[in-house]
Amino acid sequence: MLNLGKTINTLKGHPNWIRTIAYSPDGKVIASTSLSNTIRLWNALSGETINMLKGHPSGVTTIAFSPDGKIIASGSQDNTIRLWNAQSGETINTLKGHSRPVNTIIYSPDGKIIASGSFDKTIRLWNALSGETINTLKGHSNWVTTIAFSPDGKIIASGSQDNTIRLWNAQSGETINTLKGHSRPVNTIAYSPDSKVIASGSDDNTIRLWNAQSGETINTLKGHSGLVLTIAYSPDGKVIASGSSDGTIRLWEKSTAPPIKTMIGGANGNWLSYDNKGNFQRSDDGSLLLIKKDGKLVPAVPKSIQAVPANSLSVAYQGETVRLTESQGTSFTLQVHNTSQQPLLWLRPRLIQGNGFSLYNTPTIQRLEAGQRAELTVKVAAYIPHTLTKQSADGVEWVAPPEGPLLIEVVAPEQTNSNKVSVPVKVVMPKLELARAELLDNTLTVSIKNTGELPVSDTRFNLRIPGIESLDEQSAKDAIPANGGTIERAFVLPEGFKLAKDSNIDLQVRTAGLPFVMWNFNNQTIQIKNSMWWAYLGLLILSLLVATYVFYKKRYQHPMVLELSETPTALLTTPVELLDEAKRRLTQTNRLEKVLSGADVSSNTLKAATPFATLDTQQKTQLIASRLGADAKPIDETQASAPSMALSQLTLAEGFPLNIDRILLCFPEQTAAEDVFSSLKHNAEAHSRITLIIGNDSAYQRKLYNTTRDTSNKWVAPQGAEITRLLLAPDAEIALAEILAGQLSLQQISPYRIGGGVNNESVFFGRRELISQIINRDPANYLMVGGRQVGKSTLLKAIERRYADNPQVECVYLTLSSEVLVPRLASLLKLERTDDAEVLATQLDERIRESGQRYVFLIDEADRFIAQEKSHDYAILNVFRRLSEEGNCTFILAGFWQLYQHAVMNLSYANETLVEHIVDSCGQRANLIAIVCQHVVRNLPPQQRVIEAGDVAFALKSDEVRRALSGWVVGETDFEQAYERMVVYSTIGMPSFNTGELLAQAKEHDIAVDTLELDRTLSRLELSFVLGRKEGRWFYRVPLFVDYIAEDSPELKLQAELKRIVQQ
Repeated sequence: MLNLGKTINTLKGHPNWIRTIAYSPDGKVIASTSLSNTIRLWNALSGETINMLKGHPSGVTTIAFSPDGKIIASGSQDNTIRLWNAQSGETINTLKGHSRPVNTIIYSPDGKIIASGSFDKTIRLWNALSGETINTLKGHSNWVTTIAFSPDGKIIASGSQDNTIRLWNAQSGETINTLKGHSRPVNTIAYSPDSKVIASGSDDNTIRLWNAQSGETINTLKGHSGLVLTIAYSPDGKVIASGSSDGTIRLWEKSTAPPIKTMIGGANGNWLSYDNKGNFQRSDDGSLLLIKKDGKLVPAVPKSIQAVPANSLSVAYQGETVRLTESQGTSFTLQVHNTSQQPLLWLRPRLIQGNGFSLYNTPTIQRLEAGQRAELTVKVAAYIPHTLTKQSADGVEWVAPPEGPLLIEVVAPEQTNSNKVSVPVKVVMPKLELARAELLDNTLTVSIKNTGELPVSDTRFNLRIPGIESLDEQSAKDAIPANGGTIERAFVLPEGFKLAKDSNIDLQVRTAGLPFVMWNFNNQTIQIKNSMWWAYLGLLILSLLVATYVFYKKRYQHPMVLELSETPTALLTTPVELLDEAKRRLTQTNRLEKVLSGADVSSNTLKAATPFATLDTQQKTQLIASRLGADAKPIDETQASAPSMALSQLTLAEGFPLNIDRILLCFPEQTAAEDVFSSLKHNAEAHSRITLIIGNDSAYQRKLYNTTRDTSNKWVAPQGAEITRLLLAPDAEIALAEILAGQLSLQQISPYRIGGGVNNESVFFGRRELISQIINRDPANYLMVGGRQVGKSTLLKAIERRYADNPQVECVYLTLSSEVLVPRLASLLKLERTDDAEVLATQLDERIRESGQRYVFLIDEADRFIAQEKSHDYAILNVFRRLSEEGNCTFILAGFWQLYQHAVMNLSYANETLVEHIVDSCGQRANLIAIVCQHVVRNLPPQQRVIEAGDVAFALKSDEVRRALSGWVVGETDFEQAYERMVVYSTIGMPSFNTGELLAQAKEHDIAVDTLELDRTLSRLELSFVLGRKEGRWFYRVPLFVDYIAEDSPELKLQAELKRIVQQ
């Protein structure tokens, strides 16, 4: 008798999730399916791979052997069923009819009928011999998850996501009964061998037994703590086996509970089984079976293993001091020696002393034989609080990091403990101090010093001063060096604000990325420097030296002068109301020209921008319009209905980077910031259009920003530094694009358009360079090859627009619907109709001599024409080539793969479905298709001209494709990115899902999900082409992306992301 729970063999080969397995009727072959689009056949005895069946372009979800074992039927995410010769592995037939992925498939007991269930909510019955559809069973209100034939083949039972089981007459297709009782979707169904009982497993964690005749519930078996995914009867019908997402397999007597035997599988090959009599079998690391001893749970050691003397296990550390940073852990190695006379089990390290430290991913030595030595790699991390300073009576104190050494022992549970070994550790961290806070005029400069041993990068500075509502946050991308490095940041106080001499400030310095740490410097005194005081001192002591020093300090050591001299690009972020002062001070110190050169700003640009705050609204509008190359038109006041606020319309230049062609400019003259939006709400123009609101100073803009940062409206209030960049930066259109992108939703600015091409060339993402290459280089002919809907026609139209204003070029665009070209060209050119290419060429030559123009022909959908040309030795193309060589004509032909195949390489595919396979696998993403095709061509052997399925498979799994897929996270903040990874890792194995199912998963993990953030996350993933949406359900657009994520432990990554979200 087979020992239940014992692993016989482990079959490895699938690179992706295994969805289904099936034994052949004679028990000699095992078939398994995977989301990697393949089916593997294994020798059931040896575990060796017999064959690998390829043909499905998408993941294979289900499989079944025919009763005679000669045919294998497989269902796929490509909506089809394939029949394979089980001996040769060749495809016999492809059954098409389902409109969505096939989820389950089964043969009737006599092998004449195949039944399949799909996400399209139907069950299809097929003639197993001919492949024709016999019947389509409709009735479920959600997708069909499982199907079972009764042993006599007369009844079909189906389970569904609608929580019900339906019984159908296999002959007529009529519904016999609907079994209701499960509270969640039904995953699996099995008939008892005598056909009298139906067993079903559900997401409600239960197994229900039903009277097959009456449909009444006989019993409900409870015991699983997770979803019941599969069930099966023993041949004699006395035992039911069930598998669950709780990681266990349970054996039940037909009508009683609890289960008679339970099997548990763990990670890394661990397993444990036990029966209801208390008998256990196991192969694990001690974690699957615990016993209660002295009130504690401890690993249950086999009776053959005895405790050994305390000195029978020794451990030593021979390395140097272990250095940790606050952002990551590190590892070190211990030497372990078993000096006892028997094996020791499950040796693992334990931290005895080391407050603030923890061991993680703790390794285990499963078995260490008597006298054997081994190395144990231990990973350690230090706990660092988020806030690294604290307030005390003496001021700000540094929160010291944890200190070593660590005291560690190695434990063999219930056997012995090793000696305790000391491991020296040191935590290396940045240590920030507020070195100086100095006020000169209305500029407060803070100096931060890093006395720690680790630099800190990408920091943010927030200053709070009593009496000031808010100040712009300062940032520093550059690192603050360790061991005494400093950085200064200047905060400009509102005009007219006077700071009392006894005022204190609160300064917070924090990191922008991970690890997130902050330093708070509260109640800090300010050194107020008054230039008049220095002048007064000079008069008092009548010292020319001191007066000269004061003059130098005021002019040359002013914080604004120092900062701009050191970092000229800081001019672009100087508040617009301070530009005049900056210009004056830099001119006085003869540094203006150097700063302008370093900031890439012309003197005329600065001259125009400096008085911006004092200009009238018309002058401001014209200045911004000239900077953007835009057309400005004032809005009629009767339309505006807000006479106190000037409104103008800007028509942006064609090359603007966002999907925006017009915006409104609003300059509130005498309107309080609080009243601006109430005025705009009553303005039809401003209510429906993106409106850029610019007041006279930074304080006014900050008040506006509290409202405009809500991306649900179309109002944008740039901050002071952003206005300056708009007025000074050489790339003003980029500056405006960043302002708009920061305060508008993605949907309002996205270049993607549903149901049409891209008319704005600036969002071609690299294709502008291609257009420029075609337009600006010497005349040349081009072939433009690509899949359907990847933008070839859009590109041709862009070229046509470029040539429209060139009087020396006549550009002709033509879309072919057949192989006939010459007569259509003659008609478009208004020449005499002809079918002869030579006659057309003669007429065209004469036209060129008369007009002096050069002709550019853009021929779209040229595949059939090229195929026809190949069969006629390229007669027409040879004429075109001659015209081109004379320098008067250029031909650009666009088409699908046949164009390249026939015109250039004489390549062909072994199977035309391989082209569809590439396009479908890439989710119709043009960049991925291009990468795959390039990889295929580049790696073909020199003499090979037929592209085989293996060549395509190799390209689809290439490193180039993986690199293209890797940059899928698009969120700007760590929080947004964590949500994106959480969504993807939790749903990557689901063909489709809705928001409710996502929330249910989060609830199972005790995670409180922000539903608004979840909606934003799904929108971002949709815009980045990761997800699509249909009929209220989300799905993954790119099957290659699904494979890429699924093969790299998404379950483990999900746990990490959930922890990160909880911590944030």
